[in-house]
Amino acid sequence: MHCGAGSEAFESSEFEEFVEAVSAKKWEKAAKKLKETKWCQKHKHRCEDDRDIIREGCDGSDESIAAAAISMITADATGVY
Repeated sequence: MHCGAGSEAFESSEFEEFVEAVSAKKWEKAAKKLKETKWCQKHKHRCEDDRDIIREGCDGSDESIAAAAISMITADATGVY
C-alpha cells in the first residue's frame, strides 16, 4: 500500500522553489515554499510539523534536523523510507 502524494507532488514549481531555498539555506523561505506544495496540501498536519522543524531547526545550530525532515518529505514520493 502506498500512502504518498505521488511523484507529481514533487514536480511542481513550488517544490522546486522549496528545494532551491533549502539549498541556499534560506530556512524561512523554505518553510513558506513547502506550505505551497501539493504534498503539503495532502499532508497538512505532517507538513506543519516539518515546516516548524525546517524553520526553527535550521538556524545554523542543527541542520541535520532539517535534512531529516526533507528526506522524509521526498521519500514520500517513492514510498521508500
